Amino acid sequence: MTRRTMTALALALLASGCGTGDSGDSGTNSTPVATAPATPSPTPAPAPSPSPTPSPTSFTYEQAIGLRRDRTWTGYDLYSALLTKDRKTSVELSSSDTAVTSFTDATGAMTLAGFEDLSPKGGFGSSADWKQSRNDNEVFYRSTSTTAARTEVGLYSMPSAFQYMLVSSYDGDKVERGALIGSPTFPADLARFTSRTYQAAVGENYDKPQPEKRKPVVFDLAKGIVSGKVIWIDVDDVADAGGKPRDVEVELSGTIDKSNHIAGTTRLADGSTGSFRGRLYGPAGAELGMIVTLKLGDGYQVKALQGTVQ
Repeated sequence: MTRRTMTALALALLASGCGTGDSGDSGTNSTPVATAPATPSPTPAPAPSPSPTPSPTSFTYEQAIGLRRDRTWTGYDLYSALLTKDRKTSVELSSSDTAVTSFTDATGAMTLAGFEDLSPKGGFGSSADWKQSRNDNEVFYRSTSTTAARTEVGLYSMPSAFQYMLVSSYDGDKVERGALIGSPTFPADLARFTSRTYQAAVGENYDKPQPEKRKPVVFDLAKGIVSGKVIWIDVDDVADAGGKPRDVEVELSGTIDKSNHIAGTTRLADGSTGSFRGRLYGPAGAELGMIVTLKLGDGYQVKALQGTVQ
């Protein structure tokens, strides 16, 4: 706003002298009485200029989908599981804000953040020991080595459901690893909101969406609290009467910090527990992505919880 100034107006007071004459012999004349000049009013101080309204900060987000060009993504939320006869006997969750996942379109080679100890020199797909399968939204490799255990590794996006996150995965005979990567929401972009609510489910197959199974996950951003009860679809270790995996309700209780890091615990009605870790993705926290675990019996279940803002 243009600075506005107030101009002071000077007020002049005019003093006038009056004489009166008496008839008679006295012959005395009245003496004019001097009038003291009035004290001038002080000049008002200029009004302060209002502070300019700051312009909204704009944030740029690159869509995570699309694997027909060179790509990089920074940061991850990851699980790493040790396997015994295909059963997860231990699970660890970890996160990074700086590690970089990269993909080279010309060769299809991938360097997966958090998988460095498992990767061959030059990245996955950098040698003839890997058979490639790819399309616009997936790059998948299977080990062809006759001297090593069969291994599958890939990058997968879900363009029909999510624009700002994708999954990297490694499936070996003794180690299984998976991560959510993409374009996390800038913390300053989230600071505009006091709450966000997402419709989400655990383990939903987005090739065959099941929107009726999505339930609300509530983020109280003012208090940093995350809560909700969601459906975990087809839990392998919780079978129905016919022996098929069935759905269970999972209670989520956790926090989100000022850096957009989400963490907390999971609980079933029978007392089984686990944990979760993740973050929000895209403009204004458009998408929710978390790695979710449950300890069931002598093993673990691990799936991704993904959702979109209401």
